[in-house]
Amino acid sequence: MADAVRRDDAVQILRKLDESRMHMKKGHLHGCLHLFRDTLERILRTPMIPADEKMVREAVNGLQQDISASRAFLDEFGPVSFRDNDIKTSLDFLRQMLQIQVDELSTSVTTRQDSDESDNTESPSPGAAEQKVKEALDMIEKEGADRAREAVGNDEEALAMILQICNTTGIEYRKAGLFDRAITEFRKALFFHPQDEGLYYNLARAFMEKKDWGQAEQTILEGLKTNPDFQEGKALLKYIRFQASAPEARAE
Repeated sequence: MADAVRRDDAVQILRKLDESRMHMKKGHLHGCLHLFRDTLERILRTPMIPADEKMVREAVNGLQQDISASRAFLDEFGPVSFRDNDIKTSLDFLRQMLQIQVDELSTSVTTRQDSDESDNTESPSPGAAEQKVKEALDMIEKEGADRAREAVGNDEEALAMILQICNTTGIEYRKAGLFDRAITEFRKALFFHPQDEGLYYNLARAFMEKKDWGQAEQTILEGLKTNPDFQEGKALLKYIRFQASAPEARAE
């Protein structure tokens, strides 16, 4: 039974790697790298039989080579390459690149916003996707999620940027102990990606850090509705229920 579970996990990982490649072929570098990072993290915490581990490692090597050779990647980062057969090093490298993208995008959007407020002179227009991201995130606060979703529509690049920015920011807030801010960021991302089980997982973890076991359980259950085979979600649900039943949790 354990081997069957691990083999199923390996199949799902290979599918996620294929999805990353599809993003790359469409020119959606943000979406490709974000999904690739999430998949590498999943690989590191997933036990596999040796044959499946070898197959997954070879698939990762192939995808890394294709990404580093792609025009979108070369334009963004230049001629750099991943290290084959070293998942952890590749993940660390990928996280650095994603953080660079987040920093550059945040600086770009903020600079343009400040410029718009300071004068009305003509200036280069932001990219369509970046402009949609800025408008949509502003709209969540001012006009609600439905209006924000309409602004983005089916723009895959803008959707990938929102996922990357909000999820990364949420994780950083959670690590810093700013749990309410983390929850806000993950919920923003879920407005646009309601079927992303990984976002429910991260949101549930933020509630766990607050020791809000009821909200944590409800959140991960929503994630499991989107993907009943989400093994990490099942494990988290089991942990949440165990912690919630502890005497100290009931006393809070």
